Order: sequence, then structure tokens, then C-alpha cells
Amino acid sequence: MAGGSGKPAPDGELETILADYIRERLVTKNIVNRRTGRQLGNITLSLGAAEYQPGESVSELIPRDGSALYPAKRKGRSRVMSERNPGDSELSPAV
Repeated sequence: MAGGSGKPAPDGELETILADYIRERLVTKNIVNRRTGRQLGNITLSLGAAEYQPGESVSELIPRDGSALYPAKRKGRSRVMSERNPGDSELSPAV
């Protein structure tokens, strides 16, 4: 489903939607020291998204994912970017 709209995700977007779903769930978590109860802050998470290609090895997939991860990290915290269009398929950072 594309962003919970009930419509199927277009080809090449499912990995980005899944990565953003994971990011959204994690950035809402507040980290607390269990011993002291002290609040340590929130999680930030930048992800690169790449779609597995049939017959591809993990060693081929990971560099493609990294080609999206590093631009996401350079653009700021809590972003997802796709390896297909690193400049165009950026999802909004968490607020």
C-alpha cells in the first residue's frame, strides 16, 4: 500500500515506503536510561532504500542501498531516500 492510501505502491516505491514506515515508528520513541529514568532524547534515523533485483547477491545490493543512504545523511536527520532517484524521491524528514 502506498503510504496507507489503500492503493498499491508503484514499482520501485515499495522499498522507500517500507523504509519510511520503519523510520516513522522509530523517531517517535523517547530514549530513557532504565537505571536513572533520565530522558536521553529521541532517535533520528536516515535510511537508503534499494529494491532487490532477482538473482542479485547481498554484496551487489548493499552498495546500491549505500548510494541512497549517504545522500540522505548529508541532507539531514531522519530521511529516507531511494537509490532509484536519490534527489527526487526524498521523503519529508520527521518533525
